[in-house]
Amino acid sequence: MGGWESTRARDLRERLGRFEDGVPSALEWFVPELMKLVDGDRALSVQLRVEEEGLDVARMVVAGAPAAPFQAAFSRVVRRQPVSFTNWNAVCPEPEQRNRAVSVVELLGWEGLRAPPVYVEAVAPHGLGDRDQLRALVCDGPSLLGWVGAFRPTPFTAREVRLFDSLVPALQQRLSMERQLEDAPVVLAMLGAALEAIPGAAYVIRGRSIAHANAMGRAVLDADPALRRSELLAFVDGHRREGVSVMPIASRGSAEHVLVVDRRSRADTSAALRDAQLRWGLTPRQLEVLGELVRGEPNKTIAVTLGCSERTVEIHVTALLRKAGSSSRSELVARFWTGTGFGVV
Repeated sequence: MGGWESTRARDLRERLGRFEDGVPSALEWFVPELMKLVDGDRALSVQLRVEEEGLDVARMVVAGAPAAPFQAAFSRVVRRQPVSFTNWNAVCPEPEQRNRAVSVVELLGWEGLRAPPVYVEAVAPHGLGDRDQLRALVCDGPSLLGWVGAFRPTPFTAREVRLFDSLVPALQQRLSMERQLEDAPVVLAMLGAALEAIPGAAYVIRGRSIAHANAMGRAVLDADPALRRSELLAFVDGHRREGVSVMPIASRGSAEHVLVVDRRSRADTSAALRDAQLRWGLTPRQLEVLGELVRGEPNKTIAVTLGCSERTVEIHVTALLRKAGSSSRSELVARFWTGTGFGVV
């Protein structure tokens, strides 16, 4: 990329390549970031669904204004319009319209922008009249994944169009993957449970990014993220080592996913627990709590397993953090698996 690309754009592209806990759609954080990236005063995304009665809004994210009034107005318009209710087909956008960022004023001119019913009845009444739109119709093949764009009173510059355009491929891959997951909402939970059941550090690699990791994998990543990432990519590229398995995962035409499982010396926690007990001077009860903690169990589950109160577990965890010289549970787990940290009296 040339000098026109910002650090923010590179960071957004990298973030689109990984899933985050508790965030059902990347658009929830991407839309506000897009507004800042291209210096807009509003930004939004619209994802449509086709029903027997016609189109409707499946999901909308708005930055810079309340979402509910705009979504209600937009829904009223699209429900009674044909699929070509604007200057593009809302179900199957024209090939030249797909997966590219454009300034709508530059594309249509101000008068062309103001003509469609959706502009007259939904856009203009909600403070977006006389604003340029920098938008992309993000598509999976011929199918629309979402309208994503930003608004402002003055025309967007060529640099801002290029910045957004540079993010569209990563956004398209992310939304395409999310659409596949929507058909089975439990897939992510099942994947997480499956990864946690693997006796080793397990990772799902998407392209050149780490998309998922189990608790053990996250602990190893926390210890040295750059070193671990380079090691994992070497495994994906064909470097083999005893105790490490690599398996491609079919993903229906999207970027290839690879499962990497590293069982080197981590399949059995007993040796590591004995080492931690000696290194940190743990009591037998603290050792039991540590054993549950490094398996990713929350305090409530640990309390049930050990037959004590959550408050008692909290006291033991606090003691473990102090003895291991750790400031957080993740740091404690990382030190457990990497054999670092010295006993603190």
